Amino acid sequence: MRELLGRKDLDLEGITGSIPEGMLRELASSYEEIDGVVVPTGWADSFQKTNDDETGIECLASKIHVDAFLPRDTPLADMVGVALAYARQLRKRLGTSSLRGPFRVIIGASPKDEESVRDTCVIRFHRMRPGQQWLKEDLEGYKSPIMTLDFSLPGTPGTPLKVATPE
Repeated sequence: MRELLGRKDLDLEGITGSIPEGMLRELASSYEEIDGVVVPTGWADSFQKTNDDETGIECLASKIHVDAFLPRDTPLADMVGVALAYARQLRKRLGTSSLRGPFRVIIGASPKDEESVRDTCVIRFHRMRPGQQWLKEDLEGYKSPIMTLDFSLPGTPGTPLKVATPE
């Protein structure tokens, strides 16, 4: 991911980028906790916890295809830049909510190949829980670039911000 971005340091606070209007609307919606799962506000009527994989449910509920909001010819590195800007704003948004706990934002970037018609970039997040993990420990094991941003919200013990990406 660092190679894709052409940067050795990934300081989230130093990321600048324009977030498309549609993604800003996604950010404008708030999140709530239902049965221990963080979901977009309004899911209460349709939400039914069917298993004990809260992390998986959150990753599904929060998944956004960054490429869907950008012109088709947008370079993958620019998509990741938008995803990082979105992650920074998401962190602020969650910080002003009543939610607590450490969270992980996951950004995946997939270059166009024989299976896809264009570059894609996906962002999702989940509350970090003991015994539940969405990704493998070894980020190097993934075919496409992936990175995580871990942070704790105000009033929650933990790391303020940690960025993990393969070297």
